[in-house]
Amino acid sequence: MILHVNHVRPGHAKLAGDVVATLLSLLEDGRVQSGILQNLDVHLDWIQYKTNFREPIIVRKAVRNDEVLPMIEIAIDLRQIGETNLRGGIEDGVSGIGGR
Repeated sequence: MILHVNHVRPGHAKLAGDVVATLLSLLEDGRVQSGILQNLDVHLDWIQYKTNFREPIIVRKAVRNDEVLPMIEIAIDLRQIGETNLRGGIEDGVSGIGGR
């Protein structure tokens, strides 16, 4: 897993750590396959615009020449996501790529 901390607001570093803890917890609980984490590229962002149209968690698969690659990118907007919906949001995101 590669973790990109693109931006974390002061006082919100714990939430960034919670992302990693959540992913590892989902792995331990069997809710995500280890192959998913091996190919996961996680981006932690803090999108400034209050009226942006981006979902709090976005999962994208890498594609080259119509071939789906094993690399998976998950982008998490820490401004929109909170501790209460972090686990469910990540679990929902990875379940769409065979994470269960």
